[in-house]
Amino acid sequence: MPYTSVSSLTSWSTVVAGPADLDEHGTPVGGEVAGVLPGDVIRIDYAGDYAGLTPAPGHVAVLYEDRSDPDGPAEGGADGNLDGFDLIAHMGHPQLKVEPLGDQCPMHLDVLRWDPDSCDPNRAARAGRRLSPAVADLRRLSRSHVDRDHPRPSPPGTVWFASRRR
Repeated sequence: MPYTSVSSLTSWSTVVAGPADLDEHGTPVGGEVAGVLPGDVIRIDYAGDYAGLTPAPGHVAVLYEDRSDPDGPAEGGADGNLDGFDLIAHMGHPQLKVEPLGDQCPMHLDVLRWDPDSCDPNRAARAGRRLSPAVADLRRLSRSHVDRDHPRPSPPGTVWFASRRR
């Protein structure tokens, strides 16, 4: 997939939940945000004291683990609803962070699920899209486990996300 902006992610995915608002405690306002799965992408537009500091939507997170209220019916386990108990992975400062979604609230959001065919080079070519060289590199590296820019062997399953400008 070529580099894209947060607002353009719907070209590569489908909205599966939202738009919705979460209050400062991570509780959905106006009803459940249902049908989410780990790996879904959450587009975030911050609210409260952070409203307007980033373009809308200005931040992206990935649902890392579906959790629920430990005192609720699912006893902290997966419940299929997005709320402040769920763990997200996102770029924090200065590194990738995994933390409860509630730590980022309040917010306005929607939830996206990747289209599995959007990174298929044959399907993309038929649709008239040109994929970036990074996608081919990613496929090659995931098979070889060695990145020519980082010559040391990598553990199996490691993928180096390196941009190559041509």
